[in-house]
Amino acid sequence: MRLKINYTEIIKIKFILIAVTIVSNLCPAQTYSQLNISDTISIKSKVFETERKIIITRSLKIKKENKNSCILYTDADDRDINGIILQSANNLIASKEMPQSYLVGIMHQDRNTELVEKEKLHRFINEEVFPFLEKEYTIENKVTIAGHSFGAYFATYAFFKNNNLFNSCIAISPA
Repeated sequence: MRLKINYTEIIKIKFILIAVTIVSNLCPAQTYSQLNISDTISIKSKVFETERKIIITRSLKIKKENKNSCILYTDADDRDINGIILQSANNLIASKEMPQSYLVGIMHQDRNTELVEKEKLHRFINEEVFPFLEKEYTIENKVTIAGHSFGAYFATYAFFKNNNLFNSCIAISPA
């Protein structure tokens, strides 16, 4: 038995596939990432007397010669919260509702104790994290602090305690 090949049908199918490919490339379905891959940085903390980690994510279009916005957030080691913060920032930057920024996440070793007994964490941020950021990155002197639950409780505390550093606070469902 011999197969009959219909070349006109093959040409039609090729044309449709090419047309679909071109149209799909012209109509992106989602916004491309506005953020670079995050870096995890270790800081030898004198305040906590141990090595501490922070996550730094910067916008793709950061201008290193300019001072740039900075958002510091708690609970960077919580995958869900970290993801929500980064996705929200990505969407706001893409829609030009937020400036190109550095996003700095604080990772906790004992979350509840650090956020409730807030003074040590506050000192760590003021005495160790920000001097490091000012040395390595071009950040503005005014920073937004954000947190969820106990992180929001801490963010509110830090905002009211140090208005010289934090110019705004995002408190999501504070405890």
